[in-house]
Amino acid sequence: MHRYPFQLLNRHGDILFGDLTVPDGKGPFPVMVFVHGIKGFKDWGFWPVLAAQFAQEGIASVAFNLSYNGIGATDMTEFTRLDLFEQNTLSRELDDVADMIAGIRTGQVGRGHLEVARMGLLGHSRGGGIAIVTAAEQQKHLKCLVTWNSIADFFQRFKPNMVQDWKQKGYTEIMNDRTGQKMRMGRALYEDALEHKARLDLPRRAQELVDVPWLIAHAEDDNVVPFAHAVYLHNMAAQRPILFKASGQHGLGGSFPQVFPLPKSLLDVTSRTVLFVKKQL
Repeated sequence: MHRYPFQLLNRHGDILFGDLTVPDGKGPFPVMVFVHGIKGFKDWGFWPVLAAQFAQEGIASVAFNLSYNGIGATDMTEFTRLDLFEQNTLSRELDDVADMIAGIRTGQVGRGHLEVARMGLLGHSRGGGIAIVTAAEQQKHLKCLVTWNSIADFFQRFKPNMVQDWKQKGYTEIMNDRTGQKMRMGRALYEDALEHKARLDLPRRAQELVDVPWLIAHAEDDNVVPFAHAVYLHNMAAQRPILFKASGQHGLGGSFPQVFPLPKSLLDVTSRTVLFVKKQL
């Protein structure tokens, strides 16, 4: 297994910092693209674990930081750019993922290592929602979709107190329990979501997924995004996805720093995911 750090310029002129993980041996290899959630980043918990598991099965992976996720350019594990986090929008995240897929397809990322016609997408939490929209819009470029503990509706996550904050103060705050930081989400996130409400309609986008096989993995004990979200997405999808009942709460047993030996919950969801992806790619 080999891991190559890389940088890709997105359409807005921001640098996307990523890692390409490829198996031993001669490629090109099929590739999975990872999309982290809110307060997530490419080096968190299960992402390196998942990359290693895919590599053992002959599958490459691309993990990257969304441009405004709050992680700085010098320390890939600390939220030193909360100013960018405050300015983030869902449209920007969709742009980042689309630009990464385009970068892979054009050879800017992983040239010679990747078989770009065999590409899949995997998103966690809010990143699962971003992955669903992306898959609906780019079905011709993707062979499979995997969502881990994905939200089923962007707008239900906007609680009344958050909307009131956005209207009165211009921002709302969420707590990062790991770092103790209060992280502002600016009004732009809310306004952008309203402007692109149809595009971000996850139940409708799930109904559009007719050509992309989909694995929905969700912890029944998820304490952040209830398991009911997975059931709803499963029922709304055009072609019934596989629904895997996982455990390990919202992180599925992942943590930062990651605890070893890996908990059974993470081993189970990882092995089920790899099995599904191998059949599709």
